Amino acid sequence: MKHHKYSTEEVNWIINNYDNNKYTYEEFAKVFNKEFNAEVTKEGIKNKCRLLNIIETHYPYTVEQDNWLIENNSNYKNYDILAEDFNKKFNTNKSPRGIQSHCVRFLELKSNRQGYKKNHNTWNKLKVGEESISNGYTYIKIQDTGIKNKDFISKQTYLWQKYNNKILPKGYIVIFLNQDKTDFSKDNLYAISRQINAIMCSNKWFTNSKEHTLTAIKWCELYYALNKTI
Repeated sequence: MKHHKYSTEEVNWIINNYDNNKYTYEEFAKVFNKEFNAEVTKEGIKNKCRLLNIIETHYPYTVEQDNWLIENNSNYKNYDILAEDFNKKFNTNKSPRGIQSHCVRFLELKSNRQGYKKNHNTWNKLKVGEESISNGYTYIKIQDTGIKNKDFISKQTYLWQKYNNKILPKGYIVIFLNQDKTDFSKDNLYAISRQINAIMCSNKWFTNSKEHTLTAIKWCELYYALNKTI
């Protein structure tokens, strides 16, 4: 099947209509195809959501599955064994990491046991103030509740808030203007809305030049500001 090139309208539609509580990726792809007379696949829409930085909110579990995890989560020594029993019971193919992420981030099931196999060093072993690196991004542990998305904050967000003495607005992310994930200098961190980030990603406007990237972002900001006034 030919690779689908997403238009600005389609990208905005994905951002505005993505709902992990309503659709699986297969269902979301069907709705998208009906809306735009397209032929994107489940994997195609999933990859696009990943590029738009909205995939992390999607965990399609049923109420029955959630209840089982709540009741049985603490009965297992690690998530490898739990995932094996979960997949046998519900005829699924969930990964241990995926189940752990769902339990911690969405069901808020705190566990002091080892997350994976014995002697595997997991995020919940870190002390407050220590850093962890995932997919090239640095995260700082700011508290110790046992809930990963509450205990950690990205280092670029932490420093941006410190530099600007304010909280990052909801719906915004902090990006590296020169694409260097280790450059935390004040002039390299910039806050943009997820909508603008999606347009920047879709058009491949992020570069290793701070000036060029910032120019493209300013164009996007002006475009949306003008549209609001019309």
